[in-house]
Amino acid sequence: MDMKGAGTMQGKVVTQRDVFEYLNSLRKHGMVNMMKANKFIVERFNINEKQAREYISNWIKGEG
Repeated sequence: MDMKGAGTMQGKVVTQRDVFEYLNSLRKHGMVNMMKANKFIVERFNINEKQAREYISNWIKGEG
C-alpha cells in the first residue's frame, strides 16, 4: 500500500520511508514493544490509528 502523504510532521509530508526509519530506530534502541508502536507513530507523524497500523504491517512484511 502506498502511504505517501498520509500525514504531516512540522509541515513536511510524511512518507513510508520516514516512518520505517523511525520504527527501525525504536527497534534498535529497544524503546518499545514493536507490536504496540502504532501509538508512537500516531503521535510522532500526526496520522490516524489505521494508517499507523498499515505502516507497521508493511514494515513487518519487510517493505521498508
